[in-house]
Amino acid sequence: MSMIVSVSVRALLKEYGWRHVAVIYDEQEVFYKNAGPSMIEDFKHDPDFPDPYELKFNRTDNWLPEETMEDASAHARGIRK
Repeated sequence: MSMIVSVSVRALLKEYGWRHVAVIYDEQEVFYKNAGPSMIEDFKHDPDFPDPYELKFNRTDNWLPEETMEDASAHARGIRK
């Protein structure tokens, strides 16, 4: 299932010419805990994209979505090794 999601996401990004990727996921959610790392690996093996920025978070009372998005924005612009 995560491979299908990854292919769909990469197809959309290619369609719009987007190359900078951050994969943001709540590591306490079972689906995302498995799908997030799988999507990271799929992007790493796609030569059309630089390595994605992996950003895990835990949704707590202290979690600020704005900070997560700012972190992703600042770090998603990777350089292909």
